[in-house]
Amino acid sequence: MTDRPAHSAQHCLIFGFSNVARTNGFAPMTIEKMAQHLPEVRFSSIGMGAALPYAVPPFLRLACDADPTITHVLLEICTSAFPTHPLATDAGAREVLRDVLSTCLDLGLTPAIMLHPRQYTANRTVDFNAETHAVAQEYGVACLDLAEPLEREIGAARLGALLKDDTHTNDEGSEFIAGRTATFLSNWLRAAPSTRRGEAPMYRRIAYQLNDLLPDYLHRSRNIFGIEFPWTVQHQDQAVTLTMAKPLRVLAMSYLYTPFGGQAEVTLMPQRKSLPLQSVDTFSYFPRIGLRTLGSFDGTDITTIEVSPMQPLEVKLLKGDLRRPMQNFLGPLIVMEKTSG
Repeated sequence: MTDRPAHSAQHCLIFGFSNVARTNGFAPMTIEKMAQHLPEVRFSSIGMGAALPYAVPPFLRLACDADPTITHVLLEICTSAFPTHPLATDAGAREVLRDVLSTCLDLGLTPAIMLHPRQYTANRTVDFNAETHAVAQEYGVACLDLAEPLEREIGAARLGALLKDDTHTNDEGSEFIAGRTATFLSNWLRAAPSTRRGEAPMYRRIAYQLNDLLPDYLHRSRNIFGIEFPWTVQHQDQAVTLTMAKPLRVLAMSYLYTPFGGQAEVTLMPQRKSLPLQSVDTFSYFPRIGLRTLGSFDGTDITTIEVSPMQPLEVKLLKGDLRRPMQNFLGPLIVMEKTSG
C-alpha cells in the first residue's frame, strides 16, 4: 500500500493521452469550469500524448511521486491504437485495466474513468470500452461514458460535427465534452468513494529508472506534459548497453520524440532480437513520450538491451526543423513484476 501522506483538501488529476495533452482539448476547459463549480478543489492534468494503456500505472506512480497532494484521478485512457492493435486481446485489456485501478488504490487515489468519443476507422480486435465498463463495475469505480451512449443520444452526424478527426474534438466539441465532464466531476467528487477492490492483476507494470544502470551517462531532468524525471542522454555516436543485475520481464522502453531524434537499433539479449527505434516524430508539434514495445504485451525476459549509435532520418516535421547533432533521450523501462495475488 501507499505511504503517501493523507490530505484533507481534494486535488483531482485528469490523466490521459493526446485528448488530455491538447491545449484546446476538453481538459483545460474542464478545469476552467471546475474553478466555478468547485473552487475548493484543485485540478491539474497530465496528457502523455499518443500512448498505450499499459503506460498508465508506471507513469501515474511517477506523477504521484512528484506531487503527493493528488487525491483523485479521472482516467481518459482508451486510445484508438490499442483496440485495433494486433497484440491486443480481451484478457490483456482486463489485465491492464486491473493494474491501472489497483495502482490507483495502492497510491491512495480515488479513481474514475472517462470514455472519450472517437470514430474508429480500423477494425477493432478488442472492445476496450466494454472491458472498461466490466472492470470499473468490478472495482466499484464511476465511469463517464461519452463514447457509444453519446452517439446514440445525439446521433452520428452531430457527433461527427464535434470531431476534427477520428479521435480529437474541435473547439465546439471540446467545449461540449468539457461541459459533460464538469457535471460528472461535480457529482463524483461530492460522493463517498468506493472501498471495493476487484480481482488483482497478474503483474504490476512499474518504471525502472536507468540512472543506476548507466551511471557514466548524462542524465537530464525534463518535464514532459507535467511528468518530470531524469532522461538518459545518448549522443549520436554513442552506443548504450543496459545490463540487468538479473533477468527482467520488460514490456517496453520509453524515450522522447524530439527534433534531435533519429533512428537506432535496439537489440534484446539473450534473444538476439533487433527492433528499430525511431525518435523523431512527424505527427505532433511538440516533444512527447514514445514507447517501444519489446515484442509482446506480456513482456519479454531480458538480460541486456543494446541501443546502437543513431543514424539520421530525414523527415519533414509538422513544426520547425530537425536539429543536429542528434540525441536520444532514453527514459525508464516498463517492467512487469508478478503480484502475490
